[in-house]
Amino acid sequence: MIDIAEIRMLYRKFVLRHEVRKEYLTVLLPLVIAVIIIASSLIIANQVESSESDALRGDLYEEYLRSIGRVTGESKATAEEIERSWVADHLDHILIFAVLVAIMPYGIDSFIERKRRRRYEEEYSEFLFEVSELLRSGIDPIKALIEISRSEFNLDGRKFIKVPKAHLKALTPLVQKAASLVAIGKSFEYAMKRMAEDTGSELVRKYAHLLVMATYIGGDVSGIILRASSDMRTYLRIQKEKESDLRQYVVILYFAQGILIAMIFMLITYLLPYIETVDLGGAGEILFGSSNAIQLGGGLQDLELERYFFHLIIINALVIGLIIGKIVHGHLKHGLIHSSILIISSYILSLMLILPGGGGAVDITVLSGDGQTGKPLAQLDEPLVFQVLEHGEPYREHVTISVKGPGGVSGSARPNRIKPDDEGIISTTITLGKKPGLYTITVKAGRSEGLATATAIDYRV
Repeated sequence: MIDIAEIRMLYRKFVLRHEVRKEYLTVLLPLVIAVIIIASSLIIANQVESSESDALRGDLYEEYLRSIGRVTGESKATAEEIERSWVADHLDHILIFAVLVAIMPYGIDSFIERKRRRRYEEEYSEFLFEVSELLRSGIDPIKALIEISRSEFNLDGRKFIKVPKAHLKALTPLVQKAASLVAIGKSFEYAMKRMAEDTGSELVRKYAHLLVMATYIGGDVSGIILRASSDMRTYLRIQKEKESDLRQYVVILYFAQGILIAMIFMLITYLLPYIETVDLGGAGEILFGSSNAIQLGGGLQDLELERYFFHLIIINALVIGLIIGKIVHGHLKHGLIHSSILIISSYILSLMLILPGGGGAVDITVLSGDGQTGKPLAQLDEPLVFQVLEHGEPYREHVTISVKGPGGVSGSARPNRIKPDDEGIISTTITLGKKPGLYTITVKAGRSEGLATATAIDYRV
């Protein structure tokens, strides 16, 4: 049996012999874990890309499309292939998780350390006041320190120093440690410096140095320390007022992130369906449809705009958090906790509002309109009709439709983003591109895809 007491003893011996810095656990270890996660994900994703490029190489791809034009849903793959495909499809999600693993521990530690340091600084000003009062009564600095450390009060099992003008809670163990050092023969200067170093506050270090120098120089030592205590309290009050004034900007920046998410949601839901036929590359091309109207070619439907907007939201959340830390607290590291909060909340909202649904078990079936022929830059005679079902029920999210032709030429679908009706039916009108050849119409619902084909025949033939 493993003895817990023995393990604790071994741990204490190890800590005493080897200096284990806190940064090893809050910075180095999370970074190593994040790098391992990112590296393994990139390796798996690269394997998926290599296997897909090998599978699609050659002239058999066209026959493959024709053979599965009416077959949709999940493919029969091994568990390893499914896992690799999942990693490749969700690489950005994994990267976000790795970033959170890397920054959250240090962000939380910086937040806790800042709160602890602020308590040390507030109580140290009270400690200076008590020292000045004891020196005023004629007690030397060493005896004053010992006297303060003995003023111990026990409340709910927690010990803290209770003196006439202050209650030293966070500073109690440090004051008692300093008193123990002078009791065993260490100098007052050494004890004060060790106490200041243990607080980790540069402000406390400066006032501790002032306290030591005042005791060395002599004169009105109690008056000097009293004024130092008053100055320290004034400085801390000014800092609190400044942070309180800047807190409104924190709220504004948080609201700005929420407004960005809301605007992108409105853009994707209501605006993009009306501009789906804008051709980013050749807006001057004229398509001759059945109504002889001038239209612009499709282009935006081939872009994963939801994913790009999702990346924008996460990057903006990270940057806004760092800006908050720099503006309010004066250092970027104090903004990591805000970045973590913004990234997590933005990620959840993006999954709910921005990104398309998961849909691993979505079946997409061509009902009519598959295999049509038409002329380049012309609209097909019949609309293309699909049925989209999830676990036998109509799919409730929006589906996207894209048209790809030979040589990377794109056609267009109207609409190219649509929500199925109560029976899971969607209907879209297809316009072919400018090159003759085989065109593939892809309907995407979550991670599932349905395929149909159409052929453009050169009108000069």
